[in-house]
Amino acid sequence: MKFLKYLFVVSIVLVSSLVLSACDEAEVPDVLYLNDDGYALEDFMPEESNFVLAYSNFDEGQKVALEALMEKLGVEDDLFYSDDLVGVFNDYGIDYNEDIRAMFGENYRMLMAASVDFSSDGATSAGVIELYDNQDAVGMILTFTIEDTEKAADVMNKLALNEGFVKSDIDGYLTLADSESGSHMMLVDDALVITSSQEELSEALDRYNSEMLALTDNEGYLEAVGHFEEPQLGYLYLNMSNLDLGDSPTPMSFKGYTGLYQVYGVQAVEDGLELSGLAEFDKKELKKLGINFQDFKNGGAYLVDKLKNSDPFALYSESYNIAQGLRMTPLLQDPGLNDSFQAFFGSTLEDGLFSWMDQGFSMALYRGEWLIPGLTLVFDANSNLEKAREFYFKLDGQLSGLVTLAQAQGLPMLSKKTEGTMTIVSADLSELPLEAAGAALPLPEGTVLPNLDLSYGITEDGFFAISLQKDFNEKYLATNTSGAEKYDMAIKKLGNTDGGVTFIDFEPMNAYLSGLSEVFTQMYMSRFGDADVKIDGEPVVTAEPEFTKTINSIMGVLDSFDYFIIGNKIKSNHQVESKGYLKFR
Repeated sequence: MKFLKYLFVVSIVLVSSLVLSACDEAEVPDVLYLNDDGYALEDFMPEESNFVLAYSNFDEGQKVALEALMEKLGVEDDLFYSDDLVGVFNDYGIDYNEDIRAMFGENYRMLMAASVDFSSDGATSAGVIELYDNQDAVGMILTFTIEDTEKAADVMNKLALNEGFVKSDIDGYLTLADSESGSHMMLVDDALVITSSQEELSEALDRYNSEMLALTDNEGYLEAVGHFEEPQLGYLYLNMSNLDLGDSPTPMSFKGYTGLYQVYGVQAVEDGLELSGLAEFDKKELKKLGINFQDFKNGGAYLVDKLKNSDPFALYSESYNIAQGLRMTPLLQDPGLNDSFQAFFGSTLEDGLFSWMDQGFSMALYRGEWLIPGLTLVFDANSNLEKAREFYFKLDGQLSGLVTLAQAQGLPMLSKKTEGTMTIVSADLSELPLEAAGAALPLPEGTVLPNLDLSYGITEDGFFAISLQKDFNEKYLATNTSGAEKYDMAIKKLGNTDGGVTFIDFEPMNAYLSGLSEVFTQMYMSRFGDADVKIDGEPVVTAEPEFTKTINSIMGVLDSFDYFIIGNKIKSNHQVESKGYLKFR
């Protein structure tokens, strides 16, 4: 991967990890940090950019808070520092501290903007790198403020000494092209501009010279970033109003995304990061579609009280009126899916599910056992208990048939019982011969597979529950012991969350991932054996499997965090505010 392309991808990943009609006379918010010459990095960006990522440490308070957090975590106080990136610079004859840090200075701003055509082939399923390579799908610009322009020119001259780079002068500005990736870099006054094509570079320069409309001419963008009353460490801006999604089945094509914009900001505080956001939608279009965000409004999370037990949440999420959200999801509008549901349950999705899912809905994830997390779903079915009970009996009938069929075929590990209002279908995997299980999973000798339970039922007070949690029953829902102290502490930071809340406790989440890593490593070693074992004279590969490396890498990042919580507040029938908090250990 060539240098400029690498810089694009690293910038996107690093800044993302912190965080998701023209009007020439519009007021420019302070958050844009105008340069001494009176321009902002937005002056290089297309007016209708779909995605904008920004980072800045110009605000001294934010800079000090970030440095304190980084020191607490024992990592570099430079957002863009990484051993891999330093290694890439070294390969090109550039010293990170003497060249790169000197070029940027102590205070700088970074802005990345992209315009994506999701109707383009392959764009809906592409990752960052693949999307970058698809020039028909995406246009991307990356810009930085530069403190030492002479040092920046020196860095570009050093890069030009490497194979594949071509240096030139365009309109008096030093320019560097990467012949392999097609990327271009230009030093324009005290800004470094990087684009993914020559055409985009020329257009960026035209916008800077006021020959084309720029992002600073976009009233919606200025309104969005003007939402922040205090300086932000970084923010993500999404403009959905001009996306040509075509027939794309992506989540962004559901009816509710007739949006004007969404913006989410991050601030560094004493022991973590605070998040805030605003989603603004076209109220006229929403009205045509019969969508009113007030339909998703509730007095706050209330189902959580049913799941506060001795097991701490790894994840908890609660929202209101999931039926309305499901109606808007394109995948559930597929006639084939509705036909399949009707064939299995004897009713339509609307009649069988949506008719009773218009109240509270919650999802809790516990560590669970073995590879299976203790996933629990709870629906408030009190608005239409009759329909909820109809669905329960149909589900119970189908599962009873599967258990009977399995037992008739000599598979006694499946059984079914009733405890109070809960029905429990159990799969005693210890009865499954290890060699049979090993046909799908390479399990080591001595492995004892657990007993897995699927519990489902409607409580006496009208709540439909489905759970994979061990020993789950109606008593479990009513225990209310002290398993959610951290959630209780976190929710106080958010105040009113009448539009839903999501909470993650990283300690049990990491405990589950650790167990997952251990099991997959055992499977790997069971298949490949010990280091001394040879097959056809060749030693067996016993290096850590890639999947385990990935999990351990994720755990290494998450281990720095204590918990994360984010909640939504319904501001109007077309506006949703968000507030969140990521607490570091």
